[in-house]
Amino acid sequence: MAITVTAVNDVPTWSASASDVSGNEDAAISITGSTIADVDDSSMDSFTMSSTQGGTYSLAQTTGLTFSTGDGTADNAMVFGGTVANINLAIATITWTSASNDNTNAVLTMTPNDGDADGADDTVAITVNAVNDVPTWSASAADVSGNEDTAISITGAAIADVDDTTMDSFTMSSTQGGTYSLAQTTGLTFSTGDGTADNAMVFGGTVANINLAIATITWTSASNSN
Repeated sequence: MAITVTAVNDVPTWSASASDVSGNEDAAISITGSTIADVDDSSMDSFTMSSTQGGTYSLAQTTGLTFSTGDGTADNAMVFGGTVANINLAIATITWTSASNDNTNAVLTMTPNDGDADGADDTVAITVNAVNDVPTWSASAADVSGNEDTAISITGAAIADVDDTTMDSFTMSSTQGGTYSLAQTTGLTFSTGDGTADNAMVFGGTVANINLAIATITWTSASNSN
């Protein structure tokens, strides 16, 4: 008796899955350990990768891969095809980096397709640790000149901080014995000086109030000093 056996597609499987990972925002995080297999096929028509949170990722290599989305380097989404062997080399180490200054946790999802059906998703949870970003100058005042014993206006400086809306301290000092005054002191707390005719100031407040205060700084030389 002859028995005709009809082939049935076996979907791609994960012979190993990457462990969940953690790392700091804005720093590369390595994801390793994922490999695919397929008893029917030596190539995948498509291998889809996506990441939540706006994070981007790069493959270990792209040799032998054909991309329809992304190119294998710093992408937020990739779709590519290739041999199982080349795909496994590509995903041997995936380097993931958060969106700029974003410490939202993320998930990387990978889905193989052999041309007939998707295999199961492999998902990697990524815990993103917050890292302090120091205050920056969004604008700097230009150098100025003026006469001794006459008020000289300094304008154009502004600070920013992607992590904080308040500065614990903002320190100002002047050489030559000159004194300076802020444009305003509303919402500021002083530990040195008071914002008017000081040779040194240390104060705290919101970024918004500090920017209002330093919008115009009035500096005056020490008496008869040039």
